[in-house]
Amino acid sequence: MKKVLIIGGGFAGLSAARRLNRERDVSVTLVDKNKTSHFLPLLPDLVGRRIPPSFLQCSLHDLSRKYGFSFVQDNVTSVDFKGNMVKTASLSITFDFLILASGSQTNFYGQENLKNQAFSLGSVDDAFSILENVKQSLWDNFVIAGGGYTGIEIATHICRFLAKNKQEKRITVIERAGRLLANLPEEFRHYSERNLQLMNIDILLETTVKDVTQDRKVVLSNGEVFSNAMLIWTAGVKTGDLIGNMDYKKTRQGRLVVDEYLRLDECVFAAGDVAHIEHKGLALRMGVQFSLSEGLLAAENIIRTMKKKPLKPYRPVDLGYVVPMANGRSCGIVLGMPVYGCIPTFLHYFMGIYRSWTWENRIGILKSLIKGG
Repeated sequence: MKKVLIIGGGFAGLSAARRLNRERDVSVTLVDKNKTSHFLPLLPDLVGRRIPPSFLQCSLHDLSRKYGFSFVQDNVTSVDFKGNMVKTASLSITFDFLILASGSQTNFYGQENLKNQAFSLGSVDDAFSILENVKQSLWDNFVIAGGGYTGIEIATHICRFLAKNKQEKRITVIERAGRLLANLPEEFRHYSERNLQLMNIDILLETTVKDVTQDRKVVLSNGEVFSNAMLIWTAGVKTGDLIGNMDYKKTRQGRLVVDEYLRLDECVFAAGDVAHIEHKGLALRMGVQFSLSEGLLAAENIIRTMKKKPLKPYRPVDLGYVVPMANGRSCGIVLGMPVYGCIPTFLHYFMGIYRSWTWENRIGILKSLIKGG
């Protein structure tokens, strides 16, 4: 019986665990500091479409029974690669094979004052905290730091909530670069900018947050000050300290550089946001579709290693991406074709429902979307 240890209960970790469950001679243990797996793609909808938090998370204890792995809720403190042992806050766990799938976290770039004052969007609890603060109508301004997918999406969902509740507040998206969605084609950037303008969401480019004061003022690098402002930070992600402290080659975001089989060495694999993969000369972007397929392949290659079979190289299939916006005017690439409006919006929610881990969550999300309009 070979022991496989998975660190991380997100899309990649659970995808690997589900595949390994089909093997008789494998014992799987999954470790995560959280008791639930959070469905990150729909977190902004908790705010704008009022999807209940319970449908955007799933108990890892329940999933462990469903997929036949052992679950340990604990914080991993160190990994001894030579001794094949992981230490948590309370346990030492040995392994024959290890899959690193601990995901990413919000990157404040060392600005501790912002970390302590800003809201982030890395978990269901974070999204619920944003909703509760928006509901209380305590803020005059909402400042979203980061003009990527998440920043634009949460800005439009806050706008949707305020409009439905007949509240007029200023929403501003600020971006360090000279354009929103800097890595996307020009037509998508322009489309998204026009849509934000239609929703009366302001855009400030080549601007950063300089400070957040105790009296709720957000100070920008251009000298502008927003009084009574709620700051939501979506300006970047990085891997956690556990990955950062590992003696493997990493990228600027701290992602581990793996080989074509997703290996770091013969018995250690990485999948999901922690893994850096080159595809067509570029770094493969973080995304649910890739996390799922990487977790699956990492598990497959562990099985192939055990059976002394040739390993399979990772060949990502890119179905596309969507920049979802809460008024239904989304945009993106689907199967190589540019799409705008209600079609990408529908596909965003369809894939969200499809990729949820339980039927209860799928049905709950669908009913919430129908009810919320």
